Amino acid sequence: MDISPRQLRAFLAVAEAGGFTAAARRLGWVQSTISTLVADLEAATGVRLFERSSRRVALSAAGEAFRPRAAALLADLAAAIEAARAPGEEAPLVVATPPLLAAALLPPAIATLRAALPALRVVVREAGATQALGLVTRGEAGLALGTFPPEATPAGGATLRRIRLGTDALALFCPAGHPFAAERRALPWRRLAGAAEVALTHDSAVRGLVDAARTAAGVPPAPPAFEVAQMTTAIALVAAGLGVAALPMAAAPLAQRGRVAIRPLSEPVVTREIALLRRPGLHGLAAAGATALQAALVPLLRGTRR
Repeated sequence: MDISPRQLRAFLAVAEAGGFTAAARRLGWVQSTISTLVADLEAATGVRLFERSSRRVALSAAGEAFRPRAAALLADLAAAIEAARAPGEEAPLVVATPPLLAAALLPPAIATLRAALPALRVVVREAGATQALGLVTRGEAGLALGTFPPEATPAGGATLRRIRLGTDALALFCPAGHPFAAERRALPWRRLAGAAEVALTHDSAVRGLVDAARTAAGVPPAPPAFEVAQMTTAIALVAAGLGVAALPMAAAPLAQRGRVAIRPLSEPVVTREIALLRRPGLHGLAAAGATALQAALVPLLRGTRR
């Protein structure tokens, strides 16, 4: 089976950009070249990697499965070239992220990363979004994963490269036996009026989103039944039947199945962007790992939407 790095780059560009024209623009290649490379890759693998229609191009199931491995192959090649140019001790890949994402998204992503790059050492630094931004800006971390304001990346991405991974919506976490758990449609925020709520403390960015949504929906202000600093604590209180909590869907992997039900919230639908901020100057396995970790996180974040 003959597969070239150019084929893999073309495939990943189309997957990230959502189309052949956008991928060609991103890579600075001719669109016909992108189309030919992807077609040759599909012929070499024997599977259809994209579902094509007149309106959109989307990854097929086979393409979804192939994507992280393709990124890992390119990353491994880049690491091998870098190691040959500058042999010596490899620096670790340091990832700064809030505790929720460190617990819910990073472990399976790192497992995929380690399978592709077993020699890479990964260090996770748990920190709030502001602190994570500071760590990557000062060069103490190679990546920051989280929700960051638009101004977190200087104009033109001169210092940090911002990589949008996807969006994360607020949802209602409720005890499995709660009346809300029986709902089959999205719950309007106004339905939360009078419910015993478990809320995060005011220093949490999520608390600000929840309060703004409640205000927009006309839900009267009321003190929460419990106010906690960590989402894991909030979920544990919900599982114990002590209230309901509006939390990001990214927290879904931490919910106790059979004890916690998750229902989408609407009117308004509240979303936030999950992004990677990448420091320039990463080398060797750290650079390769950053690329592979990005590819591993995208399907995991998509999988939280249930």
